[in-house]
Amino acid sequence: MNICFLWDRRDQFARALAEHLLTYALGRGLTAGDQPTVRAIAEAAAADDYRMRRFVIEVAKSLPFTHRRIPDA
Repeated sequence: MNICFLWDRRDQFARALAEHLLTYALGRGLTAGDQPTVRAIAEAAAADDYRMRRFVIEVAKSLPFTHRRIPDA
């Protein structure tokens, strides 16, 4: 795969990366209710020239992450 291919589809790549990062951060699969958050993360990253730092910050600030439930031990 060549880098030009990824650059041409950077919005799709950003959304997929946001989905994977959010899935990992939440420790669960995503639901339809998580899709607005995924879009917001990808859009914020796009506005910041797709910097990885922005993806991580936006995941950490997201409502699903800040309000996740941690199972009792």
